[in-house]
Amino acid sequence: MSGCAARAAANSHYLMNGHSPDPRQAQSLSLRFELPDRSIVMTGDTGPSEAVVALARDADVLVSEIIDVPETTLICGQPIRRFPEAAMAAAAAHFAEQHLIAAEVGKLAQSSGVKRLVVTHIAMPRSSLKAARRAIARHYKGPVDFAEDLNSF
Repeated sequence: MSGCAARAAANSHYLMNGHSPDPRQAQSLSLRFELPDRSIVMTGDTGPSEAVVALARDADVLVSEIIDVPETTLICGQPIRRFPEAAMAAAAAHFAEQHLIAAEVGKLAQSSGVKRLVVTHIAMPRSSLKAARRAIARHYKGPVDFAEDLNSF
């Protein structure tokens, strides 16, 4: 595409207990696309990250992941999966530290000054979306959309 530029920033998804695996083998990136008529930032999987805030600064659209940690952890413990207790604790810590809960999504959008927030990679039941929207709105006053397949923004 003519006039398209892309930038990337490593985010916090692969940080494990303060350590990171070899970045040549495992790295999670957030991406920014500069188009002639708008800028779009996609977080990918990430926890809170100043690098992502800087990458998203003043973007027209921020596309962010979101997670409900208790709900997602509960799913991992369902009888069909039967994660061992230690694995459940590790999964809960990973979800809490390396993904974004609703309040953190709102803080990211507000801190970066984006014009619009689109939430995707929604790791929560649909019944939790109203509560998530309220938690985001406590921090971010701009427009918020929860993406569904075939939406366009």
